[in-house]
This record gives sequence, structure tokens and C-alpha cells, in this order.
Amino acid sequence: MLQILKQIKKFSSLLVAIILFLLSCAYLFFVIVFEVIIEKETHVDDVIYQEIRLINTPGITDAFSTLTFFGSPIFLTSAYIFLVILLFIRRQRKMALFIAIISLGSTLLLFTLKFFFRRERPEPLVEQVAGFSFPSGHSFSGFIFYGILIYFLWLTNWDQPIKWVLSALLFLFALMVAISRVFLGHHFASDVLAGFCLSIIWVSVAILVRNKFYNNEHIN
Repeated sequence: MLQILKQIKKFSSLLVAIILFLLSCAYLFFVIVFEVIIEKETHVDDVIYQEIRLINTPGITDAFSTLTFFGSPIFLTSAYIFLVILLFIRRQRKMALFIAIISLGSTLLLFTLKFFFRRERPEPLVEQVAGFSFPSGHSFSGFIFYGILIYFLWLTNWDQPIKWVLSALLFLFALMVAISRVFLGHHFASDVLAGFCLSIIWVSVAILVRNKFYNNEHIN
């Protein structure tokens, strides 16, 4: 009985921590919206933008130009299609449907928010990019995709140390993809931070819903 109570307490503490983290992300997103969209307060964005221009070099620009591809619509769409087909082949249709819904739903949400806020992009360091700036699509969509890969990773039977290391690497890679958008001048820093906050909320809610209905399906 004592062991059960300890497990319940541990689970409750984890749930409270997750809820507080999600609420913090939601709060931060709305603070960003209020400051940079409603109040037009862009001092922090402008300072970061100018500092990046000072430290940027052709080598850094080339590296980030390559890295940013891994958060692009072309790459992510291809990756999602590959995952869905692979899961169907492995007869994990519920998981394939889960991936498809997350992909399509996040894309719809992203373009709805971009059209609603209609924030203009900064002056780019490389080629001009079409569309609105807020929130960053590479940040939002990238963190969702790599977050799903991390979720898949924890559904496997691999050893926990391996899971932690790979999870950290995937998160850092997604972070670098998001940062690349600021270094290339395609987004303000607040666009990227807002995209990250939204991605955490979207992935967390999607996983909670998925676990509610399909908690017995694992990745083989």
C-alpha cells in the first residue's frame, strides 16, 4: 500500500509540473502577442536582430541556410508522409492517423494564426521569404515534428539512457533549426519563441488525447 501511495504521489507531482509548464507556455505566448503585436513593442527583437547582424559571417549564414531546410515545409511534409506510410505498412494504423491529424491540424493552425496576426517579416540576410512572420512556421512545425519523434522514442523498448541522449539531441537539433530563422533574418526572435510555446501546447494536448484512447499501442 505504501508503494502504491508513493507512485500516486509521484504521478500527481509530475502531472502538476506538466500542467504548470503548459500554463507557463500559454502565458508566455499571450505576453508575446500583447507586447509585439498589440503594443508594437519590438525593442528586444530589434536589439537581437542588430546583434546577430554584427556577429554573423558568411560561414554561419551558409551553415544555418543548410540547417533551416530541416524545418521547411518540403522536408516536414515528406517526413510526415514517410512516417504515415511506414506506420501503415507496419499495421499501426491508429498511430499513422495520429501523425496525419497532428500534421494537418498544426498546418491549419499555423496559417490561421499567421493570417490573423499579419506581422511583417524583418529584412532578411539572404533571400526574401513570402508570407507573414508571426509565429515562426519553422519553429512551430519543427518542434512539433521532432517532439513527435521524441514521443516515438519513448514508446520503444530501448534503454532509458539511450532515450534521454537521443531526446536531448533531437530537441537541440529542433532548437538550432528554430534559431536559424533568426540568424537568416527570416523571423524575429519573438516569432521563434512564440512558435516554440505553441508547439509545446499542441504536442502535449495531442499526446494526452492519443494516450486517452490508444494507450496500448507501442512502436516496435
